[in-house]
Amino acid sequence: MAKAIVHEKLMSSKEFLDSCIVEKPIAAKKTGNLGAHEGEEANVTDINIQLSLEAVSNFSIEMFVSYFKMNGFHNSGVSAWIPTVFSTLPPKYRIQILEKYFDYDNSILIIDKLAMAYLKDGLEEECFKFIDRCYKESLITEYPLEIMYLNIKVSILQ
Repeated sequence: MAKAIVHEKLMSSKEFLDSCIVEKPIAAKKTGNLGAHEGEEANVTDINIQLSLEAVSNFSIEMFVSYFKMNGFHNSGVSAWIPTVFSTLPPKYRIQILEKYFDYDNSILIIDKLAMAYLKDGLEEECFKFIDRCYKESLITEYPLEIMYLNIKVSILQ
């Protein structure tokens, strides 16, 4: 019965995620089931495991993006724990999520979060390119570019 429940829950995510994104964790679940039963571990290859981990990671990233699209990037209400969980992710995952979400919401809050994620992941050059892009697209107008660069350099030194 539990198998059907997990499968149904994954399938229900097709309401807000692309079908191909949902199908991959379903395949990963099958790999996990094979590995969980004694004596069947030999049927699971390193490639199967790698593909399963990638599928679950991509699914998780898409879940965050979908949540933020549906609810906004805020930390209030009954789902306040989701942005909190997001903030605990390693910067490389925050970057992947925010880059996708930025296409939907390019507010100053998201610009700030993505720029900081680049810095925390040691991607200073990406951060500067991103800030330049935001200025060129007039997404940042409140602060002079030189002040933004100075703030970034101070953040790098801290």
